[in-house]
Amino acid sequence: REPSKDAVKMSLRAEKETSGGKRRLAQDLYRIMNQDTKKAGFSLKPSKEDSMERWTIKLFKFDEDSNLAKDMLVLGLEHIELEMSFPEQYPFEPPFVRVSRPRFKRQTGFVMNGALCMELLTNE
Repeated sequence: REPSKDAVKMSLRAEKETSGGKRRLAQDLYRIMNQDTKKAGFSLKPSKEDSMERWTIKLFKFDEDSNLAKDMLVLGLEHIELEMSFPEQYPFEPPFVRVSRPRFKRQTGFVMNGALCMELLTNE
């Protein structure tokens, strides 16, 4: 599989980064961008072309029998959009993840104002 233009840019950026965290982030993004993400059911890109610290992720492939897939069908939604922000200490600290679209009408045990609350995404 031929790397995309964006993936090549990310690879070059990884070589130029001086901090270990940003170099690792660029390498991780490059590896992901070289995969068939559409087949895996998602797409991603940095939120701003000149910044790697925040990514926009679209999830669009779900188990058809799941309640989520059924709700999305009823609401006419094609994807769920996440925003992932990476701290300076990445990969030793987890990213902050929130659901940006669709907006939840109420808070649940795992989502507070779009922010995903789960042990996997905390320092403790």
